[in-house]
Amino acid sequence: MIRKLLFVAICISSINSTAQNNSSNSIYFYKDLSSIYYAKQIDSLKKALVAPKLYSKETQKKYEEYYGERVASICNALKNNEYLYSQPIHAYILNILKEITTNNKSLISNEPLLLLDRNSSVNAYTCGFGVIAVNMGLLDFAKSKEELAFILAHEISHQVLNHPENADKKRAEWITSDEYKKKLNDISNSEFQKLTQLSNLFKSFTFSKTRHSRFNESVADSLAIVFLKNAKLPFNANWLLRLDSADNEYKTDLKQELPSYFKNYNIDISSSLFEKKYVGLSAKKYNFKDTTTLEDSLKTHPDCIVRYKTTLLQTTPNINETPIPANIKVLAKKIMLWNLFDDKHLTSCAYRVLLEKDNGNMDSWYDFMLQNVLFGLVYSSKQYKRFNAINIKPKELISKKYYQLQTMFEQVSTENLEAYFAEMGKGNFWNDLTPDDRAFKNFITEVIAKESMPKEINSLANSFTKQHEETFFIEFVNHFKK
Repeated sequence: MIRKLLFVAICISSINSTAQNNSSNSIYFYKDLSSIYYAKQIDSLKKALVAPKLYSKETQKKYEEYYGERVASICNALKNNEYLYSQPIHAYILNILKEITTNNKSLISNEPLLLLDRNSSVNAYTCGFGVIAVNMGLLDFAKSKEELAFILAHEISHQVLNHPENADKKRAEWITSDEYKKKLNDISNSEFQKLTQLSNLFKSFTFSKTRHSRFNESVADSLAIVFLKNAKLPFNANWLLRLDSADNEYKTDLKQELPSYFKNYNIDISSSLFEKKYVGLSAKKYNFKDTTTLEDSLKTHPDCIVRYKTTLLQTTPNINETPIPANIKVLAKKIMLWNLFDDKHLTSCAYRVLLEKDNGNMDSWYDFMLQNVLFGLVYSSKQYKRFNAINIKPKELISKKYYQLQTMFEQVSTENLEAYFAEMGKGNFWNDLTPDDRAFKNFITEVIAKESMPKEINSLANSFTKQHEETFFIEFVNHFKK
């Protein structure tokens, strides 16, 4: 009942924001951030989600602790704006969810509460409590409605099978068990290698838990296929193979040499800057150990090839897949890119922009985002925080040109970065952008000029928010308020 009430409340507020979302080319509005949009739902979740009484006093106390941690986790994520509401994306995914749930009423008692996560990772996940989250990275990655429907059905399966709740129960039962207490007592009374013994004790539980989780994933795959068949939606085991490439975005090499991308903005960058000249900060991050595979005991999901083989015979013949609408893909990509910028993942943001250039994308918004990245580098340099903003990735997880780009960002002088930023400000692409976009450019230009004057920057930020009350830029501008 609580989940239904929450869903109804969100649907009502969705109607109120539909007209405004359709009346502007903004990717979203400030009020669409989860701390604002879902403010009432946060309070409802806190009050309504209480752990059921299942155990004796000690185990119940632990269970309520872990259950409460999950409630607090999702409430904190909402408060920290890890989610947002986007009417077009929300409506599109909700229609797919309804298609699954209405055709499986005997198996699915409640329609899930849908949240949109701004994260760029290719993922959807269940939070428990009837809440399912979909990352922008997944919408960017998925090719068809049917592929997305399978992933959603998989997450609904976790909900129906109570996997998040069962994990809390298992953990509480183990921590309060006589076996665990005896082992802990034996370690406490031993004279040698206490740390090693403790580590092994926790590993034994982790191994059991992850094995159980891998089994859960296989069961969720099977139930998801049942959901799809009942909804007359096709299934293709090849989607599971595609998931193997989900984390390869930054391994995809660019089609051109890096200096050529910047020459399009009348920026001449020496090729030498893309080659490491010294043992810098980024080198310290590299261990050059292959991290693309994990020990079997640490995996929670079965290998995609295993999942593919297990479900291959369930593949629907002669599938005609429906492409995800272009406007949904574009919107998800832009939200994801903005979030990378706001979270100071500047190299990742810039690299994804350059990949768009390789795909022939002429949208001036991506040029705008590249200038924002340059601003981030200039400002963080002046604050002596450039390394954090570059967000160095291990060399074994990225392409050669990604490595070259982050090397250039590390080595180029602050003065040159300022010159690049100023040059991009003269670009013709600004003619295609909105007044809000241009106002934001003026704001960050002033921030660079007044970097050492926090009071003046605070005044600029307050002035911007008063003049542009609805734009999503306010979230970023708020970082500069004291």
